[in-house]
Amino acid sequence: MAAQAASELRTYPVPPALLYSAHNDDYTVRVRQPGGPWQDLYEYRVQVDTDTKRNASMVYFDFAGSVEIEVQKNNGIALSVGVSPLSSSVRPILTGSIARLTLRAP
Repeated sequence: MAAQAASELRTYPVPPALLYSAHNDDYTVRVRQPGGPWQDLYEYRVQVDTDTKRNASMVYFDFAGSVEIEVQKNNGIALSVGVSPLSSSVRPILTGSIARLTLRAP
């Protein structure tokens, strides 16, 4: 039987120069080790799609073992949620405007 990796979670402070200028408040994202306290993450505003340049949110953390993630849609109603790649075994659960999922590998 293989030894299971110890669970570890590392979050990072926001660079002061980006604190207000790079925040995207469309979503609130929290992460925790299973059963542990939730930790708020900073939601960076990033641009995606080189053709149409749409705003998106990105969070930044590292982990070993597994972590639970909670994503809350702050504006409007969340009707569905998906995880890419579609071949992933990650299956989010949507309750109201909050999606919860567990990651077992980066």
